[in-house]
Amino acid sequence: MEYLQGTLVVDRRGDIRMCSGPLARRIGRRAHELAGEPVWTLLPGWTPFGEAGAESSVYRLAGSGGAPVRVSWEPLHLPGETLFVMEVRGAPEPRSPAALVAVAELAPDALMITDRGGGVFRGVLVNRRKSGELYHEEKIIRPVAGAGGRAAHFVSSGRDISERVRELERLRHAATHDGLTGLANQGLFRDRLEQALRRAARRDETFTLAVADIDRFKEINDRFGHQYGDAVLRAVAALLRACVRDADTVARIGGDEFGVILGGAGTREAAARALEKVLACASAAVTLSIGACLFPGDGDASEALLEHADSAMYRAKRAGGNAFRFHRQLLAAVPQMACADA
Repeated sequence: MEYLQGTLVVDRRGDIRMCSGPLARRIGRRAHELAGEPVWTLLPGWTPFGEAGAESSVYRLAGSGGAPVRVSWEPLHLPGETLFVMEVRGAPEPRSPAALVAVAELAPDALMITDRGGGVFRGVLVNRRKSGELYHEEKIIRPVAGAGGRAAHFVSSGRDISERVRELERLRHAATHDGLTGLANQGLFRDRLEQALRRAARRDETFTLAVADIDRFKEINDRFGHQYGDAVLRAVAALLRACVRDADTVARIGGDEFGVILGGAGTREAAARALEKVLACASAAVTLSIGACLFPGDGDASEALLEHADSAMYRAKRAGGNAFRFHRQLLAAVPQMACADA
């Protein structure tokens, strides 16, 4: 059986973005040391990526006595670029026919596809252990023809790929989320903003975009140190998450700057109530300056909305902080305790 030795995330040039710990240790290196190095550091003779989903190839793993490994990959499409998730597995051993098991009752949907198509089914199923625990299984089901050429029964082989699924999920999360706060990163935030724009335009809806910046954050870092500053960033991230709906997006888009997409705040009054809640929950020691704008009244493109929200945030900061500003003049009905017109 093949076994997973490790996973790499590589860009189109072949430079390593991330390497799993077990694979790095296999060649006597540390995972963080390999970031930025070419992939042939681990796999001498590696050739550039071909078509997505290309068949895997066998290489000799560097620093491990030339152990043969099989390498396969799949694209990971991110906003603005495509990376490749590479799996490095031990070279396969011959399979014994005894490893094939008849499983007509295990995966009826897969068997129906195989039966109707007359070919081999290959896919990933969610199976259940005797303990009741769910796991991911890579399954191959082959029909065996009987009289008249119709499938009489099926044989199946499979392997547990739960570790692979968990590793891919971890890599996808690391590529789209901020490591310090756990929030969406700037790339994912922009992708979510584009989605919000398309959805709102299609449904003729409105939403609010807000940009929040921590007041006097440089002074906090200089006075108390970066560890304290990191704790402040995590606390603000938790505050913002707690003050918005689960369906809304909160992201860290800069050093001490956060972006918020309020899908349920389609009016300035609703947006003002949400932003007042954020300011009210902030502590006296750590305050925020927030700028906000609405789609489509303040713009119908992501760059315009971000520019307007950012400009409004700086007006709030110049006014002394611990406040929010809108891009355009507020309606008279909105409370004035923490906001003002443009």
